[in-house]
Amino acid sequence: MAEQTSRLAVIIDSSGAQNNTETPASSLAKLTQAGQKAADGAGKVTKATQEESEALHQLLARIDPVNAALNKLDQQQQLLARFKSKGFLDDDDFDLYSKKIDAARDHLTGMSDQLLKTGQSSKQAASGQRLKVLAAMLWDWLTLSRLALRQLLD
Repeated sequence: MAEQTSRLAVIIDSSGAQNNTETPASSLAKLTQAGQKAADGAGKVTKATQEESEALHQLLARIDPVNAALNKLDQQQQLLARFKSKGFLDDDDFDLYSKKIDAARDHLTGMSDQLLKTGQSSKQAASGQRLKVLAAMLWDWLTLSRLALRQLLD
């Protein structure tokens, strides 16, 4: 019997695979760039939101001067707290100036409430005045109508 021998040869060429894959360093660099772009975009959105918020506060301050004054008092209170935390003010001085700010705030809110009441009273007075004018016009019309009807009947 003759012995038969077969031989199988497998050759793997990995040079193409090496050219098509990224190295871990280049993958990390791309990921870092993408993260930086996202962070930059978030920073721009935050800045735009802050600018819009400030614009809204300025508009509301122009519409309602009492609100603007209250906002200024809030800013003063924050500055006062900041100076206290840095040690420039002791507790007694901080309490004294905080009470002054609170008193000013109470005065402003009381004035605002009074203006609202006064505004409501003036609206009610104007409404009453309009009703009186309408009643007078109606009375004049009825009087003229009666006179015209009498003349027609006579």
